[in-house]
Amino acid sequence: ALSLVRDSISSEALCLESAQKAEICSAFQQRDESWDIRLDLARIPLGMAQQWIPAELQLNGVVNAGGELTYGPDGRLLGKLQAEFPAAAVTYPLQQGKPERCDYRLGELAMALEPARITVITRLELENGDYLEGELIMPQADILQLDIERQPIQAKLGSQVRNWTAIDAMIPQIESLNGELNLD
Repeated sequence: ALSLVRDSISSEALCLESAQKAEICSAFQQRDESWDIRLDLARIPLGMAQQWIPAELQLNGVVNAGGELTYGPDGRLLGKLQAEFPAAAVTYPLQQGKPERCDYRLGELAMALEPARITVITRLELENGDYLEGELIMPQADILQLDIERQPIQAKLGSQVRNWTAIDAMIPQIESLNGELNLD
């Protein structure tokens, strides 16, 4: 339902659902010069992003996401967003031209748009127990006025790799890699 009250507009959750059970829900409230927005996505096919990524990279699976954002009178967009990628796979090309498939059991992404910085934290857990994780911080950043060429960036990367078959396939000069690599 849409509500119009003196100096305020708001809506309860408005949801759209596809025949495949993908769902997008949104609610908002405007008061004075501020907008508060809530967005929830459920079972959205990752294939919808195919037009923005290289054709050789194939995504399957779904994403569940949500967030709350505020657009304030100062022209800044603040809030938190999070996404979860349940078990699925990514297919990517290798140097020999044969595609490689990487199955993962869980992917997570969290983004915080704060007055003093933007923070993005991500983690991808592979089926074999290996993982990649990272954190990206952009101090004094405003998402609506981001100048990526001048923006200072702080980054952290961590991973655990025990399965080296993708490295063997991408760099044929390396043979029979084994062992474990932990980065922090």
